[in-house]
Amino acid sequence: MTEKLEKREYLFEIYKTYIAKDIKSFLREESILSFNKMLTWLAMNNTSQLNKHSLSKIVGVSSRQIDRYIEVLEGTFVMASLPPFSKNKSKEITKMPKFYFYDQGIINTIIQDFRPFHLRPDVGSQKEAFVFWELKKYADIRYAMYYWRTSDSQEVDFILVKDRLILPIEVKSQWDIKKIPPGLKAFFSFYPEVERAIVFYDGLEDQLLYENKTIFFAPHYKASKALELL
Repeated sequence: MTEKLEKREYLFEIYKTYIAKDIKSFLREESILSFNKMLTWLAMNNTSQLNKHSLSKIVGVSSRQIDRYIEVLEGTFVMASLPPFSKNKSKEITKMPKFYFYDQGIINTIIQDFRPFHLRPDVGSQKEAFVFWELKKYADIRYAMYYWRTSDSQEVDFILVKDRLILPIEVKSQWDIKKIPPGLKAFFSFYPEVERAIVFYDGLEDQLLYENKTIFFAPHYKASKALELL
């Protein structure tokens, strides 16, 4: 118990120092309150789309100020944005990025939730964020990464691109490897030239064929292996 408490106190000190010192060097004093409000919302919605217009209403500042806050968060390595993938097809959503915090411990500190992993309501987003950062860590300048979503809410978590080759990536928890995630099916209908995809899930490595396309399955901790498929 003492060790866990010390870790929580350590994380809180990191967070407090970040707000008290680092952020004050970028923002005016009167902006700190609204910045904290935005930071809380972001922590509670990690891996979601970033609708700056809606967020500006929640926080009570202009969209331009939200842009400034996001710039500070990315510039101080608290979060990163993921742009949408599109080839300008009418049913694809092409504007809003998704966002990912670097550190789950900071999220826990902001929202004050240190429950065990299996009791958390955000288990899915934690696994998605893990895969995101693994891909970011190992991808070099040859790779570009996006997400994909349509106007009728079909989605693929990550789209990895290298030399114009495209690899869709889905992140799941429990999943039946005999089934293809609906987001991948939708993506294949938009991009029939794509030949393979990968699903990271709580299971063993496997693969199957779907309409002459190879779907690989692998546990989350092998996320970096996706780079080898391009």
